[in-house]
Amino acid sequence: MLLSVLAVIQFLPVTAQLQGDGSMGNPYKGTLQGAFTISGTKYFSGIIIVNNEQLTIAPGTTLIAATSTSGILVTNTGQLNAQGNATNRILITSDSDLDGIIGEPTDTWGNITIISSGVSNISYCTIENGRRLSARIGYYGGGLYLGTSSVTVTSTTIRNCIAGYGGGIIVAGTTSPVISGCIITGNTAVEQGGAIYVAGGSSPVITNTIIYNNSSHSTSRGGGSVASIFSSPIIINSTIVYSSSPAADGKSIYLENSPDAKILNTIIWGSSDNISLSGTPSSVIEYCAIEGTSLEGCLTLNSSNTDPQGPNFTDPESGDFTIAFISPCRDSGTDSYPGVTIPLTDYAGSRRIGQTDIGAYEIRYSRWMGRNTDWYRGLNWDWGVLPGTTNVIIPAGAANYPTIAPGPSFTLNAGLIMIIEPGARATLSSLTNNGTLVLQADANGYATLITGSYSGAGGNANIEHYLTSGPDGDWWHYIASPATVSKTVFTDIEPEMLVRYDETKVVTDVSDGWQWHDGYSGTTPFSNLTVNEGYDVSVAEDVTMTYRNLKSLTTSIGRIDLPFSGSGGDTTIYGYSLLGNSLTCGINWDLITYSHDHKYIRHAYYLRTASGEEASYVNGVGTNGATAHIAPLQGFFVRTRATGTYITIPDNAREHNAAPRFKSAEQIPLIRLQLSSDTQTDETVVRFDREATTGFDGFLDASKPFSHVKGHIKIYSEAEGENYSINTMPWPSRKTSIPLTLEIHEAGTYKIRGIQYQTFTGYTVVLTDRLKGSRISLEGKAAYSFTAAEGTISGRFALEIIPEGRKAIIAASEENKSEVTEDKSLKIYSAPGRICILPQGSGWDGNAGKIRMFDITGRIVYISDNEHLYAGELMEIEAPNSGGLLIVEVVTGEKRYLEKIVLAK
Repeated sequence: MLLSVLAVIQFLPVTAQLQGDGSMGNPYKGTLQGAFTISGTKYFSGIIIVNNEQLTIAPGTTLIAATSTSGILVTNTGQLNAQGNATNRILITSDSDLDGIIGEPTDTWGNITIISSGVSNISYCTIENGRRLSARIGYYGGGLYLGTSSVTVTSTTIRNCIAGYGGGIIVAGTTSPVISGCIITGNTAVEQGGAIYVAGGSSPVITNTIIYNNSSHSTSRGGGSVASIFSSPIIINSTIVYSSSPAADGKSIYLENSPDAKILNTIIWGSSDNISLSGTPSSVIEYCAIEGTSLEGCLTLNSSNTDPQGPNFTDPESGDFTIAFISPCRDSGTDSYPGVTIPLTDYAGSRRIGQTDIGAYEIRYSRWMGRNTDWYRGLNWDWGVLPGTTNVIIPAGAANYPTIAPGPSFTLNAGLIMIIEPGARATLSSLTNNGTLVLQADANGYATLITGSYSGAGGNANIEHYLTSGPDGDWWHYIASPATVSKTVFTDIEPEMLVRYDETKVVTDVSDGWQWHDGYSGTTPFSNLTVNEGYDVSVAEDVTMTYRNLKSLTTSIGRIDLPFSGSGGDTTIYGYSLLGNSLTCGINWDLITYSHDHKYIRHAYYLRTASGEEASYVNGVGTNGATAHIAPLQGFFVRTRATGTYITIPDNAREHNAAPRFKSAEQIPLIRLQLSSDTQTDETVVRFDREATTGFDGFLDASKPFSHVKGHIKIYSEAEGENYSINTMPWPSRKTSIPLTLEIHEAGTYKIRGIQYQTFTGYTVVLTDRLKGSRISLEGKAAYSFTAAEGTISGRFALEIIPEGRKAIIAASEENKSEVTEDKSLKIYSAPGRICILPQGSGWDGNAGKIRMFDITGRIVYISDNEHLYAGELMEIEAPNSGGLLIVEVVTGEKRYLEKIVLAK
């Protein structure tokens, strides 16, 4: 291809040396004899040849071709230095009909051909109306023919040019020129590459370039804007739009046998069937946004510019391809890529803010960096862009957030958007919203906002709430709304699964309080989600529910009255209220206040976790992950036992931090038990406190939460008619047994294990299974496996708390008063990792026995109450991890054996 161009040029009439004064009547033509500068408004005709010299075109110059065959050829070691500036651009155009009107559609010329090894620079130029469509002047590169790697083209517009291949530019000769910050528009290729044709193994680097309204005419192969044949173009952060081609696909880009090409961070839009790949994998295109084409790692754009999934250009019809803040292309590119340099600035020279945008333009906005917590400090905002006249993002993952109270008073101006991402947070003394406030949520968390006051009549707030589905579909969640809204915010997603709890509807059972939104099963329907009230909802698949276009937000809760409808005999089914944290921040439950003593208002709250467990929390202890910290928009139950009561959620209970935090530095003594199946778990806690009684202590105990949702396993303790999820007891001075109840929804195998022992010493904890006659120490997170049928299991299991020391040995053995047997018919010894018990003689024939092991402190480390011993049959028990010395006790019938053994290593 390069040879054919040179062959054409040698037949053109060329004057031996540069002649003319550049006027219309005496234009420049010929070969430079030395360095030469063109300035002002000048004409040229024929070919200006820059052989081994330097041709300089000064800023502000208008260089006009006087004939349709005029051109500039830079060859050998020649150099072209055509460098304008932002205020004094260079225009290279034509007036081939010499009518004094330049740049008419019929005014054409050749092109600029650079095949020199010398360094050439073209910047701040406009090159227009080039035409390469004849055997005499060639068919390649209507505006520029780049056959060298030593040329850089920047901030230049190439428009309204035409050629057989490469209407605007052709890159040839296995070269790697740089094209950056350019506009290539209105160009046409009779064959391929309306804007750029890349041939001959070339690998140009094209960045921050806007390519639009270009076309090619080949009906068999596309490339309305870019065509690459056996080459490796690198196109980064560019915008390619409104391309056209009659080919079936590749309206914008055609890549043939170009596996090393790379197109990154680029918008390709305004046409259908934009991409054609032949012998080229789709992986060469990444982090791009493409209309109508779905490629891995790329966004798929809608054909409507202003659709939420459209590019959202400012004014594409007028050539303004800056993107709006709401564009999906914002912050969606990549900052780095192997072997490629992502430009640090955009087409306009603006620095990157946040993640690199897709396209030639970077949207400028205020993005929190979090070097400290000061809202007003420029270093806390990317490139010092302080909020005020710009959009705002407070992103997830910052080291610090502007959360120091009281925070600034901030006004979000009309037309602007403020986004707080999931996990991010901010504290303001007041917020006036005349734009759009967005608090985002996803599977990782919620955005949180604390503000002393909120005024939003002139704007909109969109608050997201992420809900998960269960393994089999529907999964229930307690939720709250940030403002009183229509129930359609949820029922448009799931038409049926919405209920509230009305304590005044309870008649014979606590579940009478559940009321379906549509009045199902004779319940009372409702139309709105009311602020500070909780609701139970279920979704079939994970979904983000959005409270849209809110004009108000809940910034403070204060007093909430608690209904109690009980009277007469049994009032245990009354007093439950499903409340809601309607704040856009968390609540610290340890700071809640109560109107009455804990005998009347129980201090626990109850909720359902994202994975379906019923959780509870009271006074520093929670089950199933519940802590003192209630998430924003979370529903939860509380319970009163009398009329006229209320709780108060003060402003100082509002918080951002959701990390577990107890009321004091002292850890609370407790035992946490877990019931588990292959798919579900549940917890119950027994804790100890010197202020506890054997009855229900409203400030220390929590009931087992009730629910209308069935099908989840449960474990809880029982005492004096109460079911406890958290059972607080006084410190036991003797052996104490705590009955456990299990609810099993499907017959199968289950496990009970002790999963936490916190500052609980001096006692042995034993799980007893009365049905099987088994006892097992739960320390060391030991697990007891058992089978059970569907139903409620009461009376089978109990938790025994046994004081340690010599009293423990006595207590553990007091059931059997027999003397220690001295005969040697039972041999007890240790082997590596195990304890061995070998009955000998005819006296052993399946005798039932009890086996206990004690460490040197008297602590029981192993219990089994139902073992059968046979003569000559060795029983091996895994050695407990409790030091080197054990006392093993075997009791069978009237006989009692004790043996001190040292564990073998």
